[in-house]
Amino acid sequence: MRCKKQLLIYILTLGLFACEIRGEELPKNAILARIGDHLITVQDFIRRAEYTIRPDYCRGDLYVHKKIILNSLIAEKLLALEEAQNSQLNSIAGFQAFLQGRKEQAMRQWYYYDQAYNKVQLDINQLKKAYKLAGRTIDVAFYTLPNPHIADKVGQALEDGLFFEEIYEAFSGIDSLPRQQVGWFDREDPIIHDLLFNDNLTPNQVLGPVKTGDGSFLLMKVMGWIDRPVITERETNQRWKDVEERLTDSEAKTIYKELVGEIMRGKRVDFNEDIFFAYADHVADYYLKSLEEKENQLELMIWEDQEIQELAPTTPFPYALKHTPFFRVNEQIWTVEDFEKTLQTHPLVFRKQKISHQEFPGQFKLAIVDLIQDRFVTEECFQLGYETVTAVRLNEEMWADYYYARQRRNDFLRSKGVYGDFGKDYLHLIETVLNPYLDSLQNLYSDQIEINMSEFEKIELTSIDMFVTQKNVPYPVIVPQFPILTTDNRLDYGREMDD
Repeated sequence: MRCKKQLLIYILTLGLFACEIRGEELPKNAILARIGDHLITVQDFIRRAEYTIRPDYCRGDLYVHKKIILNSLIAEKLLALEEAQNSQLNSIAGFQAFLQGRKEQAMRQWYYYDQAYNKVQLDINQLKKAYKLAGRTIDVAFYTLPNPHIADKVGQALEDGLFFEEIYEAFSGIDSLPRQQVGWFDREDPIIHDLLFNDNLTPNQVLGPVKTGDGSFLLMKVMGWIDRPVITERETNQRWKDVEERLTDSEAKTIYKELVGEIMRGKRVDFNEDIFFAYADHVADYYLKSLEEKENQLELMIWEDQEIQELAPTTPFPYALKHTPFFRVNEQIWTVEDFEKTLQTHPLVFRKQKISHQEFPGQFKLAIVDLIQDRFVTEECFQLGYETVTAVRLNEEMWADYYYARQRRNDFLRSKGVYGDFGKDYLHLIETVLNPYLDSLQNLYSDQIEINMSEFEKIELTSIDMFVTQKNVPYPVIVPQFPILTTDNRLDYGREMDD
């Protein structure tokens, strides 16, 4: 977690559904509101309020802001109900592919939670050992080696007695070592984490070269470390809880990796090298620019609705070549066209975020292999019936309703003569145009709206702006943007949810 201009970015690697329910029926205390056959869960409310940037009129933690947030989420469902049946979005292939991709990602995350996270059983001695190291921050000098050939040379140089600093200067021409502070809770590559955090570590110890998950090779030197003890009982309990969660996540990833290994057992990917390198050269600029733009957007805390647009590269590849074999998975041949069709639901995920042109073909190949792996995991999820899991269905519904509601909002504004940038004068438009419209929808659907006020009263919010994403998934943004629809703070419609 890092802070910048009072905005916190949480990069989550755990699945979305650790608090969700598997069964078809949610318990009453999990449901905050019911609008027709659409649901808003307590967890939905918290995520939509906490994991996105709220507008100024409900950004705080006041009770009146809570009511505006709830009204906004209910308004989104009402607009979606009005729009969904005859929406122009239903005929847009990209929209349908986006929803399918969202559903399949949610299914894979449920698979991780159900088949791996839920199966973890930690040993008390394992927890105690980790707890002793949990307050440690290690000062590490490091450098990345570009390929296994150079990694072998560096390993041999170390065995021959050359110093870490001498090797770095010889390869880089620079005498100042890059350094980084690594804490026990940091989300480093598990290989790196295991090397650094163990009882046998010594100052000035050289570690590596070691191959990391993104295919690069890393050499590290331990410059020293600081152990920060906990003082109060509250701090002790919190650290123990944090250690338990971190270890559970780590163990779950190990189990998941083994499960995926079983799914992929006996499967082989063979690339048509001529087509592969021609295609990689063709799309390199597109993907490298896309990676750079995403990084800049995260730095600036800006994220447009690009996920629905990130399909295959739009620059034309020779049509005749699109029908030639691109790669083979066992006996199944994929053409370039097959590959690009799959990208409609599963944008590529690169293991490295900063890639040079020279590295691109290798990283592109790894991204394709990961896509194929996800494809087989998704098939396993369908066989297990995960598309019917309540958490999966609600996640897909949330994304669909957000876009349906946005479409209805924009169409309604255009019908009132409002064109162009809604954001420029949004507060005036909400108060004069949207609030009356949504009041009418509240009255129209009032007998279909139930609100669980007892659970609503229990919810506590923060006033800290957060923008939350996940790593290493095709769709990294966890929840849609906050629905900018109403400033109404009255809950004078619907009825109290029955006990």
